[in-house]
Amino acid sequence: MKTIWVTSLGSSQDPVKKLMSRMKTYGWEVQGHFWKDDLKKMAWMAARESLMDTKISLWAILGSDDELLAADTLYGLSLLAIAAHAQRGLHFPIIILQTQKKSISSEQLSTPLKGAEMMSAADAGLGAKLVARVHKPAKPLPSEYHMDVYGNEQIGQWFEVRPQNSSWPGVM
Repeated sequence: MKTIWVTSLGSSQDPVKKLMSRMKTYGWEVQGHFWKDDLKKMAWMAARESLMDTKISLWAILGSDDELLAADTLYGLSLLAIAAHAQRGLHFPIIILQTQKKSISSEQLSTPLKGAEMMSAADAGLGAKLVARVHKPAKPLPSEYHMDVYGNEQIGQWFEVRPQNSSWPGVM
C-alpha cells in the first residue's frame, strides 16, 4: 500500500481527517504527526525515522502561511527536509498543502524547501494530484556532495557533509 507522511503544523485534526478520507478513496494510507515546535529539544527529529521508511512515497506539510513562515517552524522543517533528501534522494517529493486562501510562494521558504510543490489543501482534485505526483517519473538530480543533519538534545545539532562519490583527505 502506498503511504503519504503528513506533518500537520496546526493542531486541528479536521484538515488531516479530510486528507486521510480523500487519499483512502485512492487506496492510499496516510501516516504522520502533529508538528511540535521545540528546537531546543530537537523535536523535529521525532519524525525523521518514520519519514525515512521506504514505504513513504511523499511528504506533505499541511499548514497555513503563518504556520509555514514562523521562523522556528521553518528552521525545523528545513532540517527535516535536509535529512529526507540525504536519505531518500533529492527527487523525494515534498508537497506544501496550504490551508488558507492566500497562497505563499516557494520562494518565501528556506533553501531546503524551495523545491517543494505548493498546493491548496482545499483543492477538490488534491487526491488525484498527489497520486499523479508520486507516479511522475523522478528526474535524477546529481549532487557532488552528501549532506545530512542529526539532532540530539544532549549534544546538539550535527551536520554531515562529504563528497558524494569520492573522499576528502582528512576529517571535517
